[in-house]
Amino acid sequence: MTVTQRSISIIVLALLVQACKHPLVIVGEGDILSLSGTRDCTLEAFQAGDPSCTDNEFSGGDYVETYIAVPRPGWKFDGWYKACRKSNGNTCSFNVPADLVEEYAGGSLNPLRATFSPVATTPAQPNVIVIFVDDLGYADTDVLGVERGYTTPEITSMAEEGVLFTDFYVSTPSCSGSRASLMTGAYAPRVGIKPVLYLQDDNIGINPTETTMAEMFDAMGYRTAIFGKWHLGHGDPSFLPNNHGFDESYSIPYSHSIDPLPLYHNGVVDANDPDPATLTGIFTQRTIDYIEDSVAAAEPFFIYLAHPLPHLPLAASPPFIDTSGAGLWGDVITEIDWSVGQVLDTLDAQGVADDTLVIFT
Repeated sequence: MTVTQRSISIIVLALLVQACKHPLVIVGEGDILSLSGTRDCTLEAFQAGDPSCTDNEFSGGDYVETYIAVPRPGWKFDGWYKACRKSNGNTCSFNVPADLVEEYAGGSLNPLRATFSPVATTPAQPNVIVIFVDDLGYADTDVLGVERGYTTPEITSMAEEGVLFTDFYVSTPSCSGSRASLMTGAYAPRVGIKPVLYLQDDNIGINPTETTMAEMFDAMGYRTAIFGKWHLGHGDPSFLPNNHGFDESYSIPYSHSIDPLPLYHNGVVDANDPDPATLTGIFTQRTIDYIEDSVAAAEPFFIYLAHPLPHLPLAASPPFIDTSGAGLWGDVITEIDWSVGQVLDTLDAQGVADDTLVIFT
């Protein structure tokens, strides 16, 4: 059978009402069409679940017409509802809620109702951004209402518009251990990572057999990137992020307090000893560019934005110096708050804010 357009279906419905005196009601997006002549599927057979009847087919019983319900694209057929009075005066009901029985109780020919509902669709894979800030204290933003002499409106807006967690535990309150747990979901000692990896710890890094968060996203078809501080191994190329699930990396291998400090792009040194005052801006811009590129490619993305600051030594870029009213510490936090705002604004501008989970910790 060919499904007709809705305009044709409405004409068919009008003709059915006039010819059969059988009012037809549609709830949702769909059509009721008439099948010519009698069918093997009768009311009794349909009620009994006879295999000759289809789920969306309904025989008129005492009437010669058989109806078929056709959902429109994006909708599904839910069922028929009918309260009827047969020609011999005996009443019958068919899948009728009590309120409908009462509603349809009048008249000798009561409405036949087909209901349709939207098809549940699987949402597209959400984008995920984890913003991980080094050495930021529990009360170093104004989210909790602690007066610090400076404000963090962008971070606070995330707490107000999203979900705020005020009680949590970390496996290690230090550079490398916390990152190991974040990336692998395991206690750092179980994956061989010390609380802090120093320059001389060049033989320690994430074992290639460990599964990282980035590898999980990569396996699900995500683009993956890290911008910021890695600190999970530096002495061997196999320790670096591109060998642990990240397609794109622009990162420093450890804290900016350690000298010498290479800045890597996909495992290759791009600069040596970058000015710490430039790091927040550099990693923010890389994040913005990656969001825009991912949206242009129509691919889901996972970004790990790991700010090196406010780990010592403190440094802020010139536009933020002496702007917080709370010294250099306040200037650093103010710039990180600006960075959060830039990321959120980019998601809005690219039309993917509602499709992106942003976690700040």
